[in-house]
Amino acid sequence: MTTANGALWQAAGWVFRNILDRTAEVLCEQGCESLAHLIGNDESVVRLLEVLQPEELSKEDRPGFFDALRLCYRRYESEGAKNRQDPEFFLGL
Repeated sequence: MTTANGALWQAAGWVFRNILDRTAEVLCEQGCESLAHLIGNDESVVRLLEVLQPEELSKEDRPGFFDALRLCYRRYESEGAKNRQDPEFFLGL
């Protein structure tokens, strides 16, 4: 993703895939199966390249996609950090 000041930013692959998976779940719940398949299918261009350009989504799909992202984010917030108290969560430390 290119930010407003022209910097290139990309999340780590595992973060990107986790967000896509959770967002695809929300999209399925909302009845947007085709969009969920686009971002959740391991053989889709989005998953293979780990890049999603929102402007490449149809104008009809964009509002549903962003609504699903917002709901996904609220769910992450309400769940809190899982397992962070577990010493095995931070194996590298």
